[in-house]
Amino acid sequence: MSIQKEDVYETEDLPEVDQPIAQEETYESEDVEKIHIDVDNALKRFQGRLLNADNVDFSDSIARRRRAGYGSGAYVLEVVGNECGEPENIEQKFNRLNYELNDLLEAIQKEDEEKKKETQTAKKVAVDESRYLKLEERLRRIETFVGTDAADDFSHTDTRVPFGEVIEELRLRVRALNPANADVICGRLNKLLAKMQEVNERRKEKIDSEFEKKVDSLYNLILKWDEICTNLPSVVQRICDLHKLHEQAQLFNKNLSELIGVRSQLLKLMDSERVTVVDFKQQMADAISRISMNIEKLQNRLQKLSA
Repeated sequence: MSIQKEDVYETEDLPEVDQPIAQEETYESEDVEKIHIDVDNALKRFQGRLLNADNVDFSDSIARRRRAGYGSGAYVLEVVGNECGEPENIEQKFNRLNYELNDLLEAIQKEDEEKKKETQTAKKVAVDESRYLKLEERLRRIETFVGTDAADDFSHTDTRVPFGEVIEELRLRVRALNPANADVICGRLNKLLAKMQEVNERRKEKIDSEFEKKVDSLYNLILKWDEICTNLPSVVQRICDLHKLHEQAQLFNKNLSELIGVRSQLLKLMDSERVTVVDFKQQMADAISRISMNIEKLQNRLQKLSA
């Protein structure tokens, strides 16, 4: 029996466990921003899009013609405006219009989806409302068929009792008719009757005491009015006399004020007359002194003439 050995090939590489792990490149500068790129998302986003570099011109030409960048056959990368010297070519117009039409179609589709959602919501609301109205109608029919008579049994009013309340009332009455609860109910009723009697007695006592207090207060008030009625004529006479006295006092006060006014006027007149008399005396004294001086002068002249 021959045993065939396997061929073994050796390599200089280390085993996978001992191989160094490749570390990501780190940037020490703060100005360099490292951005992680997802390859799958990038492929999905830019799938089927091409760049056209036929008319690329990044030279610093002195010509007035506008330099062209990269072009695309799938979407517009550059839109020529009115300020540009060159008009749009057919391809640029087609790409621009195609891009705008795609945007318009997307907007219309979104609006249609929103309208569909609104219509679906409105339909659901309408269906729910119709179901609710049907249930209300059925419940109203049951109440009109059963609830009116039951309501007349449980309450003596003309208002209708809902069917649910009637059933609950019947359930409570059936539970109350249980023989096991009869003794408890009787005991509670007896206690309630005793309390009601006690409350009525207290109320009567309170009413009687309040009535007696009111009668006493009215009697005392009547006694006071009797005394006032006996003294009323004399009080009225005194009030009339006092009124006359007040009128006379007012008249006297008026006359007194007039006399005071006349007195003040007379005093003013006397003061003015006194001033006039003083002036007159002064003038008379001056005149007499002048006359005496003139007489002396005249006598002196006569003496001179006689001499």
